[in-house]
Amino acid sequence: MCGRYTLRRSLDDLLADLAALLGDDWAGIEMDESFSNAEATCQRYNIRPSSQNLVIRHYQGRTSLGLSRWGFQPPWMTVAYQQETRRGPFINARAETVSTQRAFASATLENRCLVIADGFYESAAGTGPKKQPYFFEFPEQSLFLMAGVEAGFPGPDWQPNHANYAILTQPARPPADDIHHRMPVILSADAGMRWLDNADLPLEPLSADTYDTMAAIRLTPVSRGLFKRDAEGPDCLAPPANDETAPPAQGSLF
Repeated sequence: MCGRYTLRRSLDDLLADLAALLGDDWAGIEMDESFSNAEATCQRYNIRPSSQNLVIRHYQGRTSLGLSRWGFQPPWMTVAYQQETRRGPFINARAETVSTQRAFASATLENRCLVIADGFYESAAGTGPKKQPYFFEFPEQSLFLMAGVEAGFPGPDWQPNHANYAILTQPARPPADDIHHRMPVILSADAGMRWLDNADLPLEPLSADTYDTMAAIRLTPVSRGLFKRDAEGPDCLAPPANDETAPPAQGSLF
């Protein structure tokens, strides 16, 4: 996963769409302490790592909607460690190994989350200015849920910028594998709630059981202007410029 996604609707529309997506489960979701800042996380066309974004989390019997920073930082990843190893927080976690890796094993058992999106970007072969980004979305900008794990969950001394998350990824399926070798684990509402409830489910079936219903996902080449430092707004979805060469858009991811 290239590390960027979208949440293009207003906060009011997001809450209405979440209620429709989650059905009866929506009534059991609370707004946590950080939700007062949620409006700034919406109407985004280029969500990057290190930004605060909305997630649904389940912890100690409570399911809530609130903010978390994209970039998973386990307790041992101190500032000194990052400086010494020149490694930053993890933005992704492999679904195949997340339950056994040192960084994520505890979070997989205790701190799962769902990351809310309505599109994501992947880049095709190439490097730097030759890398061609594609945008993936469902019809009518439908919301979807990506499986995640979280660290720094709210506690007695919690501050809104303490919680942080990584998005689970899996091997890309044709024809997505022509664009990128990984893709996010996207879950149906039912599978998402099972993920939050820490059900003892193998991750591969969990990530695969929704794909038949997702055949309508679309991918479209977009301008490389997406990679500009401050790129934001609808222009992130502009078609490639005339001097850019990109393969034609494909109709379906599956």
